[in-house]
Amino acid sequence: TGLTVLNHQRRTIGSVLYLRGQGLPVIPVLQGWKLEDYHSHVAQYANVGLPLEREPVVGLGSVCRRQATSEIGDIVRSLQGLNLHGFGVKMQGLAQYGHMLTSADSLAWSYSARREPPMEGCVGHINCANCLRWASRWRERLLSKTPPSM
Repeated sequence: TGLTVLNHQRRTIGSVLYLRGQGLPVIPVLQGWKLEDYHSHVAQYANVGLPLEREPVVGLGSVCRRQATSEIGDIVRSLQGLNLHGFGVKMQGLAQYGHMLTSADSLAWSYSARREPPMEGCVGHINCANCLRWASRWRERLLSKTPPSM
């Protein structure tokens, strides 16, 4: 967008305050690039009367393109005490720091299912993008790669 991290952070807080003022149940989202950015954003929320420690869920933004590094794991670890939701967390990210998240979402689980013919024995659909068998196999692969505490 050409905007600074600080501008994105201010806009995000402004959106949360506005939408909640309209009675909408939105979750606050942390924006940042470096570890310090995320901690600064936590403080900014507190300064406007939204202590994130009291929130049932806090979104963690700017994760999906950086999961191949240990950087996001360090950020998640440093934000323990918050009920974090990881947006766009792929299997590698879940394996590394998923046990420290309250929740996560991703389209990664169905990436190849959307591009390949259905698995043998699957009938009634053109691919396995929304297939319980595919999802169950993906889940088993994920659980075999994650720490037992998850």
